[in-house]
Amino acid sequence: MTPHVVDSLLLLAGIGLAFTIRQYPFVNGWLTAKLLALVAYIITGHFAVRRARTRGAKMTAWLLGLVIVLYIYAVAVTKSPLPTLRS
Repeated sequence: MTPHVVDSLLLLAGIGLAFTIRQYPFVNGWLTAKLLALVAYIITGHFAVRRARTRGAKMTAWLLGLVIVLYIYAVAVTKSPLPTLRS
């Protein structure tokens, strides 16, 4: 699959989830944070694949993408836009 198809499916899945669980972005802070982080992840991926020229820039984009995915996971688990390491 091409990257833009995968990105579109991720966004559609996020929006579909919002309607399924009846919690909407810009109403529920945690869901807004997740969707905005997803957009940041897509932009980071675009930068890593198309814009980054050096190995260092690609590695930085990869690490940033990993941090964003971990943030999305933490928000999903805690249902808080500012998840902490404590339970």
